[in-house]
Amino acid sequence: MACDKLNGTCFGGCRPGFDFNKSATCNVECDNGTYGTNCSKECSQHCSPQLSCDKSNGACFGHCRPGFNFTRDVTCNIECDNGTFGDNCGEICSANCKNPTLCNKTDGTCIGGCRSGYDFKKNATCHQECDL
Repeated sequence: MACDKLNGTCFGGCRPGFDFNKSATCNVECDNGTYGTNCSKECSQHCSPQLSCDKSNGACFGHCRPGFNFTRDVTCNIECDNGTFGDNCGEICSANCKNPTLCNKTDGTCIGGCRSGYDFKKNATCHQECDL
């Protein structure tokens, strides 16, 4: 970027991660929770820790909240595929769910209950058999 040699004002704005609206010399970084050109974008609410991301490109620091896939999308906007859940979608829904491809993407709770022989009331992830 070219700058005015007298006052340091940047022509054409700042690089992503710096806020031209707060400083025309582009020496003020984006506030936490924002990123991009003129800090105009918000970090994903699915970043963990929440709203913590790279100020230039929006990549989440650390990882995503459970239910989102950091491996496929570092901005944490892609949910786990059906049949998976948890941290980085590393867990598989129970085969004892009525529909094993449908469980809560955060905690693995079976959506629609358990298949016959498993007690949803005692264990919503359908890992406990019914009492005889």
